[in-house]
Amino acid sequence: MAGTVGEQLFIGAQVAYWRQRRGKSQRVLAGLAGLSQPYLSQIENGVRPVERRTTLAALANALNVSIADLTGQPGDQADA
Repeated sequence: MAGTVGEQLFIGAQVAYWRQRRGKSQRVLAGLAGLSQPYLSQIENGVRPVERRTTLAALANALNVSIADLTGQPGDQADA
């Protein structure tokens, strides 16, 4: 799921926004999504992309938001 740098920064910012809004630490969210805390930090800072759709889905599920909320693409096909 390669994307542009701008897309990755947007997704990372959205993950950080929703994580903070839900009152979760990076460690807690990482555990809920099955990720390591350092990887989650890199996603939030736009350093590493979300390479798998399953990772994006796990983050959305752990945050109780849609994939579209994280990608900014309304009607994202995975949100059926």
